[in-house]
Amino acid sequence: MSAARTASAAISRMPAKVQDEVSRCLENGGTWRDAAAICERAGYSGVNAQNVTNYRKGAHREWLARQERLETARAQYAWKVDLVRKYADEGGPAEAGLAAALEMLESALSGVNAGDIKSLIADKPEKIFTVIKTLSDLRRDLADMRREAREDAASVEDGKPAQTGLTDEDLARIEEAMNLL
Repeated sequence: MSAARTASAAISRMPAKVQDEVSRCLENGGTWRDAAAICERAGYSGVNAQNVTNYRKGAHREWLARQERLETARAQYAWKVDLVRKYADEGGPAEAGLAAALEMLESALSGVNAGDIKSLIADKPEKIFTVIKTLSDLRRDLADMRREAREDAASVEDGKPAQTGLTDEDLARIEEAMNLL
């Protein structure tokens, strides 16, 4: 839609950037005149009180619901970000990557019910076995990394350099786990 359209264009037909700014304005107590001024600056003149009222009753409510869903998702995954940071700080990037992949896979599977699993087994049995094997492999690799980290710490105490970082095999496993989701 071009900026040339004027009063006949409802706010809900304007670009998302303009709608977001209008919605933030309304959420913060702005008036219809404030919303009209935002539209005017974006090249959409002639917005009136009825346009803003219509927007507030429709697209703005959807915007508010979307903001609420985003906030819920942020809160839901904030602890996972903290977990990855903990592993990155304490266990290195390889362990953090594997822990994140394992957590994402387990999280995706938490919403799967028995009926879904039965259907998956009936339709594509190799997929469920691949998921189970990947979970098992990720858990084993994470345990191996922790063991290796302890061994590396012991070897550093003995004066030997420790090896850290993601190997190509680690990256391939993480990518494979992400593709299963």
